[in-house]
Amino acid sequence: MIKRKTNKHSGIIEALHQAQKIAFSPFIFQACVAAKRLGVLAAMTEPASESDIEHKTGLSAYAVAVLVDALVASDICRRTENGALQLTKTGECLLFDEMTSVNLDFAADVCYGALESLEESLKTARPEGLKRFGSWSTIYPGLSKLPQRARRSWFAFDHYYSD
Repeated sequence: MIKRKTNKHSGIIEALHQAQKIAFSPFIFQACVAAKRLGVLAAMTEPASESDIEHKTGLSAYAVAVLVDALVASDICRRTENGALQLTKTGECLLFDEMTSVNLDFAADVCYGALESLEESLKTARPEGLKRFGSWSTIYPGLSKLPQRARRSWFAFDHYYSD
């Protein structure tokens, strides 16, 4: 039997890469939500310059630059050979795939803020993050009282997975 040597350095490099992805994932998530809702992803369905994106969305150069930096770093879009920006397959999924859209909106509108209470929820075995919406023991009694965006996202998620 041939014994394989493993390279400890490549293991730690990959582990560090994954750890950094986890550390910065909330930033990437929020940038993706903003880019989708503000029309930045839609502006890149065909190659577009940052100036084109500004004109299509009405956002400032600074706003576009911030979003583009996050989107390029997370492989949501890429720069073409001539410097234009274009969505990657992942970016296309964020923009066009129904399941991804439903999940993204549900996570952003219903779950994201409540996740700040995850530790407390785990300790008390109660949905502590639900307090941001109301004082119910579960979300069901409060569905009609949720903010409109959260309610719409919750029902879209529920209907997508129950149909």
